[in-house]
Amino acid sequence: MLAEAGTPPADPVDGELWLVASGATGEWGMHDGELAGWNGSEWLFIAPHEGMQVFDRAAGQLRLYRGGWHSPLPPAQVNGGAAPDIELRAAFTSLVEALGEAGIFPVTQ
Repeated sequence: MLAEAGTPPADPVDGELWLVASGATGEWGMHDGELAGWNGSEWLFIAPHEGMQVFDRAAGQLRLYRGGWHSPLPPAQVNGGAAPDIELRAAFTSLVEALGEAGIFPVTQ
């Protein structure tokens, strides 16, 4: 997948695949969250399913479909402030949650 976008590119290339952003317009209208592929003459749409993964080349990371598309952010850096243990615990918790969102760990309930 190239990237996420809300409007089709003006000059698509055969074989391109895009993630349709929320609020998409034009030929992509009403296809939010789907994958749009150009076959040389028209757009074909693929509805995502649970567990589907795509690599977002623009962001340089995997996206996982789990009730919606997820791309985890890195946890906050520990600054070594007045309470480094509290900051470290929060950063570790954030990291575990991000790994769960990426499908590395199961999502905890």
